[in-house]
Amino acid sequence: MRLLNGKQGLRRSQFAKELKGADLEKVLIIPIDASKVVQKAMILNYFGDVVHTPFAFMVNQTGMKSLIQKMEESK
Repeated sequence: MRLLNGKQGLRRSQFAKELKGADLEKVLIIPIDASKVVQKAMILNYFGDVVHTPFAFMVNQTGMKSLIQKMEESK
C-alpha cells in the first residue's frame, strides 16, 4: 500500500476512489478561478477537452444559477 503524503495525497486518493467504476465520458471537471468580485470558470470533460469555454460569474444567487445552468447544459 502506498503512503499518502500530506493533504494533496489524501485528496487525490479520495478523488480516485470516487471515480473508480464511473463512466468517464460523463465526468465534468470545472476549475474555478476565485477572485474578490468576479469568478471565472470553464468546463472540461475528464479527458481535458473543453466542453464550455471560460466564462465569468459572481458569487450571488444569479451567478450560482448561471453556473449551474452551464453545468446542466454541458452534460
